[in-house]
Amino acid sequence: MQFADTKWKIMQASRKVFAEKGYHNTKMEDTADEAGVGKGTIYDYFSSKKELFETMIKEMATGFKALIQENISEDMDFDEKLKALARVKFEIIKNHKDIENLVFKNFSNFDESLVGWLEKIRNEMLEYFEGVMQEGIDSGRIKDINPKYATLMYIGGLHFLSHYICHVEDADYEKEKDSALDTFLSIMFKGLEKRCL
Repeated sequence: MQFADTKWKIMQASRKVFAEKGYHNTKMEDTADEAGVGKGTIYDYFSSKKELFETMIKEMATGFKALIQENISEDMDFDEKLKALARVKFEIIKNHKDIENLVFKNFSNFDESLVGWLEKIRNEMLEYFEGVMQEGIDSGRIKDINPKYATLMYIGGLHFLSHYICHVEDADYEKEKDSALDTFLSIMFKGLEKRCL
């Protein structure tokens, strides 16, 4: 248990330090200080800064994928699945504001194998939600459109909206989040066009 707790502590600390300083400016001592462990302890778990960085990124991505899967079940209908994805996306971005800095500051340090691994995770999730879009088409809930493009637009819109809303003051967050989700889902299900009766 102590082994797992210490490793988790080191990875959480590295995530914060990498987000703040970037890969090149981060030293193992920085992570050790943030985690409250000795520098030598880190090497009991990770052979190098590169291994620590890549392990932390993979753990984070795997955790986000698991959170989505936990909140979306096969017995949900089309509408419920898309709404659940929207809620989870907002939760992830709100609770992990460091993601933006972590990715943008460090993307140039993602080697080909890490990029390939992340692309595999991303493609698995895109394929799943493309299947959800196809369910909506087959059931007659939405019109016959390209499910891949519909998926990319849905997830892309959620991405930018959730990042924008996560910077709202905490006191106003829930109200703004609910308003943003209502607007987003209304546009996705009903479109922008104003229809006259």
